[in-house]
Amino acid sequence: MQPCDGGPRREGLEGMVTAAVELARCYACGESKPVGEFYRDSSKAAGRMARCKAFDLDKCRRYYAENRERILARHEPVPSREAVCVGCGESFMAKGRQRYCHPSCRPTADRGAKVEAVCDYCGRDFDARARDRVRGGGRFCGKSCSLRARSSPRLAVGDASAR
Repeated sequence: MQPCDGGPRREGLEGMVTAAVELARCYACGESKPVGEFYRDSSKAAGRMARCKAFDLDKCRRYYAENRERILARHEPVPSREAVCVGCGESFMAKGRQRYCHPSCRPTADRGAKVEAVCDYCGRDFDARARDRVRGGGRFCGKSCSLRARSSPRLAVGDASAR
């Protein structure tokens, strides 16, 4: 059996994997450890946190022990309070930051001005949002036409006659 790199075969090294183990120094505890002992952090140049996992875990445990009551208080349900509905003006028992007594009291969101458009894939008339058309969107009457046009090589962008 020949080694895959074509070089001379070394006895006793079969099946061994050589890997460069990089070391990093934890700024908090000062120890040099393999990079696997540091959490990943894509915002850092090295791609790892500056604190080792062991120190970070210890830090988290100390923080929880010192702030346990405050942390648990975040998860307690907020007691009901009497509030006035912003939509209809009636009073009701609100839970948390609830502002409306019923979904029908909520204002319907304005989705933007509509303009008439023609679908670039099937040629049907439909209503598109004006802001989408200005940005170059709102070309298709629905998702099905959009997906068909994306996978159809015969349709040039904005060319309805190419069908």
